[in-house]
Amino acid sequence: MFKEKFLDLFLLGCFLGIFIFSGCRRIQMDGPMSSQAPTPAPEAHSQIHFGLKIPLAKLQSTLNQNLQNLLYAEDGMVIGDGLFADININKNGMLQLASQSSGKLVITMPVFMEGKLKLEKKIFGQSVSTALPFEEALTPKVSFKPVLKKDWSFGIEELEIESWGRSLQLDLLGYQIDFEPMVRKRILTIIEQQLDKGVLAQMNFKNLAQTTWNAYSKPIHIQTDRVENYLYTLPKSLSIKEQFTDDQHLLLQIGMEGVVQNSAKKISDKPVQELPDLTLEHADGNFLDITLPLSITYAQIDEYLNATIKDSSFKLDSKTLLIPHEFETGHYGDKALVKMKFTAKRTGKNDVKGEIFLVGKPIYNPEIQSIVFTGIDFDLKTESFYANTANWLKKRKILNAIQKHAVYPIAEYLGKAQEEMDTLGGWNTSFASANLDKTSLSVDGIHPQKDKIMIYLKTTGDIQVNWK
Repeated sequence: MFKEKFLDLFLLGCFLGIFIFSGCRRIQMDGPMSSQAPTPAPEAHSQIHFGLKIPLAKLQSTLNQNLQNLLYAEDGMVIGDGLFADININKNGMLQLASQSSGKLVITMPVFMEGKLKLEKKIFGQSVSTALPFEEALTPKVSFKPVLKKDWSFGIEELEIESWGRSLQLDLLGYQIDFEPMVRKRILTIIEQQLDKGVLAQMNFKNLAQTTWNAYSKPIHIQTDRVENYLYTLPKSLSIKEQFTDDQHLLLQIGMEGVVQNSAKKISDKPVQELPDLTLEHADGNFLDITLPLSITYAQIDEYLNATIKDSSFKLDSKTLLIPHEFETGHYGDKALVKMKFTAKRTGKNDVKGEIFLVGKPIYNPEIQSIVFTGIDFDLKTESFYANTANWLKKRKILNAIQKHAVYPIAEYLGKAQEEMDTLGGWNTSFASANLDKTSLSVDGIHPQKDKIMIYLKTTGDIQVNWK
């Protein structure tokens, strides 16, 4: 009889042992994973790309407003062989600006050239001096290629006169005089000065980029009842590319990229750094994509769990209540660890005290707007082997109870972050305005670190920029 009972107990013990150690993955609290440093959190990138579409009609209007009636005047211009000329070049109508498929711009500028041709020479020993007035209406077409430089100024390249509208070879006093070489230099000088020091100089695109950068690199303070986060952006790259389109617009594509940093201490309200060096590369799109790296220390999580769950009770079944007494969180390699001291009250049996260890990957649950755990490894320690065995058999009930209650809500963080991004709204310069549209915020990743958990919030939206 004794042998039969011993055999039954032996077989039951073997069965439980196989069930326990094959059905549950044990946590080695003194193993290599417990001391392994977590993988550093990735960089939190910030991207702002937008295109500014400037109608050439606006540039044309500015040019016409700045263009004076008298474009050029010179007396005593030496033509040669005793010939001199006094010459005035006046505006003779509104200039027109158009783009070509080659990427060049063409200015058609009506002008009125007037003056006097003077002859001063000796003929047969006699001094001869005479003057003959002349007037000519011209419509020169001047092409050029504006190029944005790394210092944000516009340079003028490939400037040339494509046509004059008529011949500049005139018959005066029986002389065939070609005014084209002389007038060409003056007209090109006029155009270059009006562009370089006029309309192009007024388009301060660096000011637009700096204003945009100031808006989005401004330090952000996100505060809740439990946690404060100070965020700021370090500039990484700035690119800009200009293009003249077939529909008669100047399209500027501007791209800014940076890295968002998290600071536990308050920082200056001013942008941390000025604009990075400009690179003349292509940057497509009209969008904002900013990652906000919020941090919550394990001490802050412990404080919340102990304040909200400590000494409450979880019903495992009709005869067992699980009462947590103390929570402590930390990292376990690249995962998060939750350690809970507990008392299990069992009807008709002695109470069991011990510790529960949970190791899992923290993820965001959008339905309850909280951090929860998935892929959990589970361990339990008590003084009684049989109590251990009984609770192992209730592993799923224990996990369900803890997973349901051991969560960390972040709805308040999301709300505060959205409020901060909404305050950006838009920005203005003297010649352009920008507005945000269709902004949204989502959790992009949760990264356990040595003494905290990093929560990456991604903000996206459209940017609409309009020329005033």
